[in-house]
Amino acid sequence: MHGIIEQGPLDYFHAIHPQSITDKLSESLEVEPGRKSIIPAETQDRLFDWDYDTKQVFQWLSINYRLSLTEMAKQLHVSRNTIKRKKELIKEFTYIHYPTFICSRPNYTRILSSFYTDYPEYIKEIFQNLSATCYLFGNSERTLLFVNTTLPSYSIEILEELEEISIIEDLNTEIVVRSWDRITEQYRMGKIPEKFFWMFKKEKKDN
Repeated sequence: MHGIIEQGPLDYFHAIHPQSITDKLSESLEVEPGRKSIIPAETQDRLFDWDYDTKQVFQWLSINYRLSLTEMAKQLHVSRNTIKRKKELIKEFTYIHYPTFICSRPNYTRILSSFYTDYPEYIKEIFQNLSATCYLFGNSERTLLFVNTTLPSYSIEILEELEEISIIEDLNTEIVVRSWDRITEQYRMGKIPEKFFWMFKKEKKDN
């Protein structure tokens, strides 16, 4: 049986795309939030053409979002322009979830927190300096933040500090149990070479 952290309508769902290749949270919350903010409700209702090439590009973006367009084109035997066009389409219509980190340590911990806040845009700014996609979603009554981080204790401390200074209220935090991951399984079976994952350092060639 699984516990339910929150129930209610979902008005918005925003991906917080990573701005760093390593987790870098602020050492202190020195910059105060500006005016109160509201994340508008989602209005997207256009159909998404999920064809074969789009699925293939989505697969490689999930393996390594930072992989070059040229390398993806090489693997899929299509033009670089095709990859670029499909990537832009995917970014417009869906979200790429990429906390894939194959090395045993450090690894990503998933944290789900719920709270009330008048400053959702400020929350997004704080957690964008992580190395994997995070998600902010909810409605006018309740906000949920799903964080993928290699710094779980520190991330929780940041949330608790935000509550202490009344940026967020009524904080509830849970560590999410890790589930089966298709990409990790394919890597362990040898179907995806190690060189395609961003976290592995390239070996230096001998002179």
